[in-house]
Amino acid sequence: MEEKYKFDFKNLSELNLNDIPDEAGVYAFRLLDENSLPEPFNQFISSKENKFFYIGQASKSILERMYHQELNGKKHGTFFRSLGAVLGFLPPKGSLVNRDTRNYKFSKEDSEKIIKWIRENLEIAYFLCSENIDNIESELILKYKPLLNIKGNPDAVPELSELRSNCVEYAKKNEEDVNNEEEKEVSNKDAMKFNVEAIKDLFNGKEKVRISFAVDEMQFENAGFDPDQARFYFEISNNGELIDWDRDSIEAKVLPSHWHEFKEIGEGYVCYPFVNKDGWDDEEFITDLCEIDDTESIYHLCNDVLLHAKK
Repeated sequence: MEEKYKFDFKNLSELNLNDIPDEAGVYAFRLLDENSLPEPFNQFISSKENKFFYIGQASKSILERMYHQELNGKKHGTFFRSLGAVLGFLPPKGSLVNRDTRNYKFSKEDSEKIIKWIRENLEIAYFLCSENIDNIESELILKYKPLLNIKGNPDAVPELSELRSNCVEYAKKNEEDVNNEEEKEVSNKDAMKFNVEAIKDLFNGKEKVRISFAVDEMQFENAGFDPDQARFYFEISNNGELIDWDRDSIEAKVLPSHWHEFKEIGEGYVCYPFVNKDGWDDEEFITDLCEIDDTESIYHLCNDVLLHAKK
């Protein structure tokens, strides 16, 4: 197979339309510059020995399938839809509503941008074959593992399937669904702000402040956690937005755990929120603090501490 079906790649600028066969065959695309792709796809292909981008077959016509559909977006072939998704484009919202298909299409304007990207970043090759074409294509995909092939590719990229599914889902949403989601997104963004009025005296002209939660080391260890991580910080801007958060790696000191206060230290503040009054559960709070893994959760937890501690 290696000798018989060897790809001879050419730049698209060298391609003569009259030379492209109107016959069955297999084609391949290769990437010229890995940096032309967004993350993480640029990283995926940079780790490969070759820069094969896609391999496909034309059961009837290489001219129609490869050139018109895949390279120029006519009817949007599999490759064209995948590439558009990778480059961050979405089909028109609602364009697949009440349609029994997953074959989304991009707008004319977006399609032109995808075509421009193809012409600037790919080189192509093809060969004729009319027999056993399915097996030939499968063996070549198995051998070269092109970045944008999914079926039969042992190195298929999960992120590509996810992006394609997102395009289908978006195209199948009606206008009301899309509007409701946009309103919800705006509402959530507004909700993800701290009560600045309740904590504005902490800023004192600063653009941002860092606030640390200091936990009693013994209390922390008794709850089953590493006492060296008994301090947690987050940063908020002066308009109340959460801009950074993490666990400090510094060793925590034994700190009082029976009262609330903010204590200014350098450019930030330390909050001692762990008490057994006002309905707070120390162990439950410590557990929540250690198991946070998303921005929304840390926002709600931090906001509760701030407002509670300011009472």
